[in-house]
Amino acid sequence: MSVYRLSHQAEEDLNEIADYIADSSPQAADDVIEALFQTLQTLAANCGIGQCRDDLRPGLHVFPARHPAQNYVICYFLIEGGIEVATIVHGRRDWLGLFERGVR
Repeated sequence: MSVYRLSHQAEEDLNEIADYIADSSPQAADDVIEALFQTLQTLAANCGIGQCRDDLRPGLHVFPARHPAQNYVICYFLIEGGIEVATIVHGRRDWLGLFERGVR
């Protein structure tokens, strides 16, 4: 069975995403968080899908979440038996810059 493990940063990201969206629509927040978790399960079961971004961090992979969370990018590393999620960021953020500056 494949698993995903959330870093502390990824847990914070999920909480911030849920809180931000829930301010406008609690149902939309639930839908987005559910889509993110479904994407995490898909990534864990299909290790290696997504784009490898060794230029940002050795072994880093990125993958867009499924609808309705398609605006979010999941950044993760392969681990034995699954993945470890480093961070989840909105695609409109300068997520490349976050890695280049060492913020993530």
